[in-house]
Amino acid sequence: MKLSVWDFLSIGVAVAFFIVFLISKEQATKDFCLTMIIGLGAAAQLERRMKDEKNIFKG
Repeated sequence: MKLSVWDFLSIGVAVAFFIVFLISKEQATKDFCLTMIIGLGAAAQLERRMKDEKNIFKG
């Protein structure tokens, strides 16, 4: 599987949120970081699904 620049950026952002999640002491910050990590995963999955559907309709 070939990774694009967007993939590397979202991996970097997810890692940054995970580090903040680990060092944070406030529950609100932990909840926010966890929500953002889950959201990034969902966005990546949606993007892959849209690319697959585009390829199905294309050919």
